Amino acid sequence: MAAAGIQVVVGPLNTGALYNLIQFADANHIVLISPSSTSAALEIPASPAKYFFRTAPDDRWQGMADAKMVQTEGATKLIILQRHDTYGDSLTNATAYDFNLLLTANTGAVDRTGCIPSDTVCIIQYDASTSDFTSVLTVLNYDFNALNVTSSTNRVAIDAVSFEEFSQMVYQIQLQHPNLVGGHLPGCTIGVFGCLGSGSTSVWVGTDGEAQDPIISTNSTSAKFFQQNHLPSTLYDFLNNSKTVQLYTAFASAYPGNACDIYCRSAYDDVWLAALATLDVGYNGTRIQAAMLTVASNYYGVTGWNGLDSNGDRIASIYQVWKVEPAGSSFGWTFAGFWAADPTLNSGGQMLDFNPN
Repeated sequence: MAAAGIQVVVGPLNTGALYNLIQFADANHIVLISPSSTSAALEIPASPAKYFFRTAPDDRWQGMADAKMVQTEGATKLIILQRHDTYGDSLTNATAYDFNLLLTANTGAVDRTGCIPSDTVCIIQYDASTSDFTSVLTVLNYDFNALNVTSSTNRVAIDAVSFEEFSQMVYQIQLQHPNLVGGHLPGCTIGVFGCLGSGSTSVWVGTDGEAQDPIISTNSTSAKFFQQNHLPSTLYDFLNNSKTVQLYTAFASAYPGNACDIYCRSAYDDVWLAALATLDVGYNGTRIQAAMLTVASNYYGVTGWNGLDSNGDRIASIYQVWKVEPAGSSFGWTFAGFWAADPTLNSGGQMLDFNPN
């Protein structure tokens, strides 16, 4: 692309791919606009030498969304079961920090080497290539029982920072540790601010690695799990506006049977950012890079205001929550509320219209 004179690229989607391109893009003054890279590992202040921008908020925001969701369901202890890669490490670190902040003002313990009853957060990592989770689930079961005692009984949540391997994990949990299928939390009930639910909820929550993924929700081997667990999962999103509705209509007409998801909508706005910057300063990577923060700050698109922070990352507004519910003979994802961000990081924000039941 560099040889062809390309000056701006929408993408790549994930942090690993973006990381591998940064050095080349910076050296060749090619602007990269990623609609979905979120790792805090790439939280780098904007400068004339930096040529990538990210129009999804970094994981520090989602960490607070996840932590606040779990706290609102009544959990006082948290186990994070995470894939050990750039995505999993970044989101796990943010969630662990924020849950500890909300529950103990950072006086509690975040344990990465095992679990004892006094811990606030326990982290269990697994290799991203794992296909047999027997040893991982043995540790999970031990840690869950270690925390689920005295005043923390039925107040221990499990946050799965996973991708589609979650289906295999669930299949093995049902067979090897069925007690982990039926655990529960006090719940997010009417009377608690922001809650629409009623009664206790399951211990399991998820992230954008699972949210809205039909491969997870419709997997036949997971049916028993989803009969008892809704897996409320956070996903960066926005409130629809007139531009969003117009895009939905045009997309449905052009591509019948397909939906324009958050990645589609974000990429759509990224194309507009690239086009508007080019119209402002010409098709030159150096000038586009210098103009991008201003162009984004002045652009209101299908994903709402596109303002970027001092790192060139999207400023968060809301994270939606999606949960799994029966859908005919199978299961599907339904909207379950959202988390509204505070203007600054490391502040709790608010769960609104939240119904994990």
